[in-house]
Amino acid sequence: MKIFLWAMLMIFVGSCGKDESYQYGNFRYDMVTYAGSEDGRAKFNLIQRDDSELTLLTNAACSLDEEVGQRMLLNYVPYGAEREGVQLITARS
Repeated sequence: MKIFLWAMLMIFVGSCGKDESYQYGNFRYDMVTYAGSEDGRAKFNLIQRDDSELTLLTNAACSLDEEVGQRMLLNYVPYGAEREGVQLITARS
């Protein structure tokens, strides 16, 4: 009986293959506050986990029919490096 169980265990363990990795991309979801527009680009304020504030600015022209101060869930991809508390982003729909 022990040999049977050992053989079954070896069959199941041996049949496990390595799963292929899948790259999901570097997109993020964050709760942000709409802060209006700057040079035709949408601007958002984000309070990070360490309570520091980061301004997210779309890297292309973007207009929103939202009131300043409106909270929203933003789906975006960081674009370039953060400078002086400002991060350029590409907003996703």
